[in-house]
Amino acid sequence: MILTIKPRQMEGVTLTDADEESILYDPSQGNVHILNETGASIWELSDGNRTVEEIAKIIEEDFEAEDESVLSDVKEFVEELEKQGLLILDPGNGK
Repeated sequence: MILTIKPRQMEGVTLTDADEESILYDPSQGNVHILNETGASIWELSDGNRTVEEIAKIIEEDFEAEDESVLSDVKEFVEELEKQGLLILDPGNGK
């Protein structure tokens, strides 16, 4: 189950702050992705040491969000970053 997987950043992808947004750059594909503050926080927390569920709890606390959708939003965002080749979701890392 994805909630117990510990996502980790793809090697070489960098995050740079720019004004109110952050920029993810993937040199292997030459792609740039713009992240808001929440997305950048999720990216930074995806270090292979925390589960998706743990990341969602930290996001809830940091952004003082009490909405039940935080967990599903984090899950969807992590899955999207994985599809883009920016995060690694190793099934052996959480199952």
